[in-house]
Amino acid sequence: MPKVIINTNLIKSYQDWEKAFNAHEKERLKANIKTIYYGHELKDPNKVHLIFEVPSIKLLQDFMEAHSDTIEKSGHKIDSTVFVPCTD
Repeated sequence: MPKVIINTNLIKSYQDWEKAFNAHEKERLKANIKTIYYGHELKDPNKVHLIFEVPSIKLLQDFMEAHSDTIEKSGHKIDSTVFVPCTD
């Protein structure tokens, strides 16, 4: 399955974002989106990096669109998001 690296900025604290991100794990798993890694830069806790394993890039995009309210409420600055699709 492909991997996707996501880089984004936060508009809330990392702790607030992490709590919301972890609370949404069951929804990601239902969609077959596996979290490989998430964390922030050592010198900038508002710069977050995530790695997901997904059945398809389209599935992840559709999931994020369907859950955009939850993602935005978590403190994820939507317009700063960069997707890097990668091979298996």
